[in-house]
Amino acid sequence: MAFDNSSLKDYVEVKDRILEFYEKYPQAIPDLKAYVVYVLARAQAAELALAFAQLGRPTLLIDADLRKPRQHTLFGIETPGPGLIQAIMHSDSPGLHSVEGFPPLAVLTAGDRTAENPNELLSSGQFQRLVATLRFRFSCIIVDTPRFGAYSDAQIVAAVLGNVLCVHRAGASTFRDTQDMLHDLTSSRATILGSVLNHF
Repeated sequence: MAFDNSSLKDYVEVKDRILEFYEKYPQAIPDLKAYVVYVLARAQAAELALAFAQLGRPTLLIDADLRKPRQHTLFGIETPGPGLIQAIMHSDSPGLHSVEGFPPLAVLTAGDRTAENPNELLSSGQFQRLVATLRFRFSCIIVDTPRFGAYSDAQIVAAVLGNVLCVHRAGASTFRDTQDMLHDLTSSRATILGSVLNHF
């Protein structure tokens, strides 16, 4: 697995700014010390997870893109299942994958197959119970979801997990799309921690 060092440094800075915000305004995110959750996309989620793992905090990266999962590819995980899909559908214990060189980091893949009903799975009580259990094991949880707007998956996950970091692609994300996303996230009662403008 290899990530661009300059890109990783950018996410270390994002991580530092979020922690500085919490220290300055602890009442805004009262439970940040217990867990931190972000809804991101692809490599951005992986890079931010690595940045938090460098702190030595137990960090979990969850691939909740049950339509086109890719975190197992980014981390070179040859056997992605059983993963999140199996944990939700069959109440199986999630198979967590370690990351060489980053002992505090674990990866929960989407599973060994795509889901026919992602919305139903992510809206289920079993997903909520799974997240509640994982919060006791990890101080930082980062979640990769499908692009906001294409499906309602990201909004569902945001409602369950609570804290959101928004990622916008320069030259692709329109002002109207961003407004709609922020409106939907606010209606889901998620706390928006900030935004990242992605130039890639």
